[in-house]
This record gives sequence, C-alpha cells and structure tokens, in this order.
Amino acid sequence: MSPIIVMDKDRYANTGPAPQILEYRLPDDRRSFWTGRYPSAGRVRAFLCAGCGRIALYGSDPPAEP
Repeated sequence: MSPIIVMDKDRYANTGPAPQILEYRLPDDRRSFWTGRYPSAGRVRAFLCAGCGRIALYGSDPPAEP
C-alpha cells in the first residue's frame, strides 16, 4: 500500500443533479502551471455493506488517454 490524497472535485457546493466522481493523486504531484489543477492518478470506487454500514474505498487506474 502507498499513500494517496483523495481529491474533492467540487470547488463549491454541488447543486446539480449529477454527483461528482472522486479521484486520487499521489502526494508528490504538483499543480499544473497552466490549469492550476493536480493530475489524477485514478478514480475512487466506494462500496457499502447494507448489513453493518461499513464503507470500503478502492482506487482504480485512470482510463487510457487516446
């Protein structure tokens, strides 16, 4: 296991109907000079146990860029 930082995609309160997808980045990543954003290392998937309420988070690889 290695450390990551989970990135919240909302800069402000999300009032739209579509939920935002969480992503993660590596701790040593730096903001882009041009966009001011961090690069994404992948998406965060979440699963909930209906019986006990435990939430498990898993990281997935980012989609391949064309």
